[in-house]
Amino acid sequence: MTREDDVRKTSIKIGEFLRAKRESINKSQREIGERLGYRNVNFMSMLERGSSALPLLRISDIAKAYELSPVFAAIFVKALAPEVWEVCKVVRQIEKQHIESKLAGESDTDIDAYVDEIFKSALKEFRVKSK
Repeated sequence: MTREDDVRKTSIKIGEFLRAKRESINKSQREIGERLGYRNVNFMSMLERGSSALPLLRISDIAKAYELSPVFAAIFVKALAPEVWEVCKVVRQIEKQHIESKLAGESDTDIDAYVDEIFKSALKEFRVKSK
């Protein structure tokens, strides 16, 4: 079985799940589509049939439109885009390091500034000029 076949099967399962969830909250495909800013209900139908994959950049919005816990956005990413899920795990480790450095008094910046500091340090180490 190819990766494409796996994604297709997973898309069908997720679509069935979304349809069941939508029905449990008594919403129509049109209402869900409107929450997401789609003018055409056809996309929602294709999504729920699994004939269209969840758009990765809208997964969080889709989970919210179906009144799902934010954890479902993570579940969908893990199931449909394992490469992206691996990046998420790395980001989580960076967040953990950042929290530990704050607790140790080594950093008082937010996570974005912390990552920027690491990048600038790496650029300097490898003598790459930053603009």
